[in-house]
Amino acid sequence: MPPRPLDGCWPAGSFPDLGAVASQWQFLRIVNKSGFSAARLDKIDPWAAVMLAHAGFVWLYSVLDRPRRGLWNNGFRIGVSSAILVWFAYYANRPHPEYLYSFAGMYGCLWIDVARVVVAGSRRAVPRLAVAGALVIGGVFALPTTLKACLDHFRFDRSWHEMTATAHTSMKSVCGLALPADERTDYLIRKAEYLRLRTATNRQVFFTVDSYLIPKAAQVWPDLSVADPFWECLTENRFAAVMAELRRKAPSEILFDEEVSIKLPNEPPRTERKHRQFLVQLRVELANDYQRIGSEAGWEIWHRRITE
Repeated sequence: MPPRPLDGCWPAGSFPDLGAVASQWQFLRIVNKSGFSAARLDKIDPWAAVMLAHAGFVWLYSVLDRPRRGLWNNGFRIGVSSAILVWFAYYANRPHPEYLYSFAGMYGCLWIDVARVVVAGSRRAVPRLAVAGALVIGGVFALPTTLKACLDHFRFDRSWHEMTATAHTSMKSVCGLALPADERTDYLIRKAEYLRLRTATNRQVFFTVDSYLIPKAAQVWPDLSVADPFWECLTENRFAAVMAELRRKAPSEILFDEEVSIKLPNEPPRTERKHRQFLVQLRVELANDYQRIGSEAGWEIWHRRITE
């Protein structure tokens, strides 16, 4: 994100940075136009619909249940269902199955509550099939989803720790972040400077795994309707739309990360590995129209093929 106009302002004894207003406005326009950090709702996930409907029912029933309104378990139901309903906006912004993991714990509480009620009701001749059904639904969804989420995050945290475990004697500040004074940080600075100089004369299309830091350091965003295709192309239709936009604009030059510029001492985190694989696939998709002609400042330079 560009510098905020009120960073280090009046309470600290300095005047607001009015020069950052235009930069902030440009950033907001790009985010609003591209839908950065969001995705379109192409289809409705059944589990998402079940969770939303269940949480909504529990919240409404608990609020209207006056005789039990003062009981702690009723308050607990309201609290959990309210959290799910509010947090559901996060999933609605990026409707992807991966983002349902964060609901597993909270929804597990509602499932346990339902199972408890069903089991208690079975003593009043509720068919055992209903009890078994509730247990199967919870077992099929809540437990495996929670375990998978925990495993994925454990692997990510471990790879991140291994990547950053190497002791660094010195650090460099990039956009307010303290980064190891290593080759990758040097490349990041050089790539941002290269973009800043090139964009002074023409708009630039570029793709990088450092899709947050490099645009932030260079104050330059790709000349596309999306800020980062990797995070925004969650469906085939969305990816096809970005490819169609690229072919329609037909930029004379496209930049990709040069492999040496994103080298790490250890295996990169899971998300960055996927990001790199995505950019490899993007190169393949563009190979008929573009060819690599060289590299400079950590960028692979791809030029449009000349058609005879």
